[in-house]
Amino acid sequence: MLTIILPILLFAALALAILGAVRRMAMWRRGRASKVDLLGGLLAMPRRYMVDLHHVVARDKYMANTHVATAGGFVLAAVLAIVVHGFGVHNQIFGYALLFATALMFIGALFVFKRRLNPPSRLSKGPWMRLPKSLLAFSASFFILTLPVAGVLPEGFGGWFLAALLAVGVAWGVCELFLGMTWGGPMKHAFAGALHLAWHR
Repeated sequence: MLTIILPILLFAALALAILGAVRRMAMWRRGRASKVDLLGGLLAMPRRYMVDLHHVVARDKYMANTHVATAGGFVLAAVLAIVVHGFGVHNQIFGYALLFATALMFIGALFVFKRRLNPPSRLSKGPWMRLPKSLLAFSASFFILTLPVAGVLPEGFGGWFLAALLAVGVAWGVCELFLGMTWGGPMKHAFAGALHLAWHR
């Protein structure tokens, strides 16, 4: 069941996220035109993210380390999840890499969850309060789903009930983290922030 559902969920979410990105960029283009170095901005983005942004975030050591674990784990997990569960590349090395990425993300998400239990007044509330739960759902679901790929547990363990539960967890996480980046929600900051780092002058 999951071998059919997972690729559908992943690729449908990706397609909708791309559609949302195109829609959002069209909205931005309604503003005053300005010349930007498209390629140069994209090439500069990794350094601006890994160095410049984290120099600012590092003022709060707790969140700096949490952000590295959560965001880094998510990016790696998302790419590997598409390869392993989307394209069905059930390679043991990829399986262990995905287990590592989701575990890293899960640990980071736990710290985000802890911070949101009694958030400082400077933090946004509202929809942001559900983000830790979505991060945990995504990372935990894909971690469990990947155990058979890595050869840790047999294929089909847990039966239909666990499969249905994991499908719900994946759908929840994918909708929040993929669609939320371009259609609105807490994860919108990731997409908008990345483009801001690339092309803001």
